[in-house]
Amino acid sequence: MTKLDLPKKGSVELLKEIIAERAKGVNAKFFARVGDDWTERVQAFIDAAGNPEVIKQWDESLANPTPFLTLYNSPADGHAHQIVLSAMREKKLQICPSCGEDGTPHTLDHYLPKTDFPHFSVIPANLSPMCDICQGHKLAETLDKDDLRIFIHPYFDQFVENRVLRIVVGEPYEAPHSFELMPMDGLEADLEALLLRHVAGLKLQPRFVHFVKEMHGHLIRTVANMRALDQNVVHQIRSFRKLEAGRGKNGWRHIYFASVLKDGDLLDWLVNGQLPEFIDTLPDSDNED
Repeated sequence: MTKLDLPKKGSVELLKEIIAERAKGVNAKFFARVGDDWTERVQAFIDAAGNPEVIKQWDESLANPTPFLTLYNSPADGHAHQIVLSAMREKKLQICPSCGEDGTPHTLDHYLPKTDFPHFSVIPANLSPMCDICQGHKLAETLDKDDLRIFIHPYFDQFVENRVLRIVVGEPYEAPHSFELMPMDGLEADLEALLLRHVAGLKLQPRFVHFVKEMHGHLIRTVANMRALDQNVVHQIRSFRKLEAGRGKNGWRHIYFASVLKDGDLLDWLVNGQLPEFIDTLPDSDNED
């Protein structure tokens, strides 16, 4: 999870430009009629931080979704919303803000789905980058069986500016039987509950475990090299953590390195324990690239 800044173009500001541009179009009368109500609902979305627990569907948009959805599906070149959508689709991120996995997210997700909220289909605050895997799990889900929101909002949920997840590596450390993804200690109860719903909704536990198994094996081999070269293992792992923190404190690599450094027993084993033997631990020569 990564906290993102709201898009530069304000949602209400963009909406007013969209309505003005529609004044001479085929749906001019429709947008003139719904404009004020639409604007109020977008402002209510911002005020409620997009929370589906309090934001209700709009009968007007459900009865006639096509004019709203066309804005997203077929934006005309040079129109205000087309310019904003193009800017939001620029692939600048290195990790998915919803899950923290490495890789540039290739799609825009509607936090409140456009199937149920067509009038939010081009609203910037309702759109954020997301990887294909997360979107495949999220789909149009918003609330759980208790009518509590499932997913963290990358623009409005401030608490994910800090690391909110940790990984607990089970013993034996050379071939762990378990890797458990858990919330950080000290989170407020309601935020921890939201985090757990988000993790479950995006199926992060099995996805993260698949990644961290490979990461753990790679770290053990790297530490074997460090020790053979008489390097400071803790210092090097701290350097790895610092490097990854710049990409996102809830990125998978940062979570792993930060968790290793907080696990005294695991860290002691890496520094002093009996590591597995590796045939190709050291390079053949000091000049190898």
